[in-house]
Amino acid sequence: MSDEPKKSEKERICPSCRMAISVLATKCRFCGEEVGKPKEEQRELSINDLGGESIQHRAPSGSVMEALESFRVEDSGKDEGMDLDTLGGDMDVDGSGFNVSSDISDAFKHGPSKTDKDKKKPSSSERMITVVKIAGVLVVIIVAALNAHRLGPIVNPPPPDPKTFVNPAPGIYRSTGSAVQALDAAVKAVDTIDDAGNRRILEEMTQLVIVQINELLNAHPWNLQVLNEASSIAAQAVRFHPTNAQIVALNDEVVQETRDYRLVYMGLESDSRAKFKENKKGAQIQTYADGDLLAGRFRITSIIGKRQVKMVDEKRGNRALVCELGFGPK
Repeated sequence: MSDEPKKSEKERICPSCRMAISVLATKCRFCGEEVGKPKEEQRELSINDLGGESIQHRAPSGSVMEALESFRVEDSGKDEGMDLDTLGGDMDVDGSGFNVSSDISDAFKHGPSKTDKDKKKPSSSERMITVVKIAGVLVVIIVAALNAHRLGPIVNPPPPDPKTFVNPAPGIYRSTGSAVQALDAAVKAVDTIDDAGNRRILEEMTQLVIVQINELLNAHPWNLQVLNEASSIAAQAVRFHPTNAQIVALNDEVVQETRDYRLVYMGLESDSRAKFKENKKGAQIQTYADGDLLAGRFRITSIIGKRQVKMVDEKRGNRALVCELGFGPK
């Protein structure tokens, strides 16, 4: 009997030489390799494996997958007119009666099915979500723009009218008695409206601060708390009005006076000489007798044993001071 297949017989591909042979052949008529007779269950596929929509998932047989792979790698010229029905004829999918040979042919000839193409397109709900997101972004931008327009006058208030502007500095001084707070308000008023009236008020508040600091420096009675208060006011004044030469000079004077009053009585070197150390960098302990001038301002008037030394501050109207062991003038 000849190995030539009948024209009505279905064909399949030899797994060795890739030539078309009868599906019933057990041996390839071209290469002579044993191919075996395919079993019925090897030709069964699930509709889900072929791109259909099924809730069940069944694995295709290995021989059919090999056939599909052979079609994919086969030279296009060699198989130009091949009938894809040779994959197995009217294959039955799990007994459901579906003929899948035409579906396989369409998959290789025309690419993805219409169902596959539809899956790549966003659904109507996805498109609606995208539209809602874009609309939300636009709403946020519009609201931000409206708020910026509404809050603009608050963030950048219009300049005050010089005709109606009232400098608050004099009122602050009258109500609080603080010259330095009034000075701060006067400086801000000039920054707001720089005219002759506001500059005059600024000068008045400056002089009030200078007078207040000098009164504290020359106070009678006097103590270290008074000096600390003068130092605090001077530091604030120079911060509020750093371009005023009088305030800068007065602040330097207060700083130096604070350093002078921090000299320390270190005890006796002898019955007639007392040891002091000034509060400045690199200062050495020095000895002084009655009548000597210390730090250019303190005149020693009496050495009372090891415990105390009396002196006067010639710079502050001969203010009487006492230095106790381990401390400065007070």
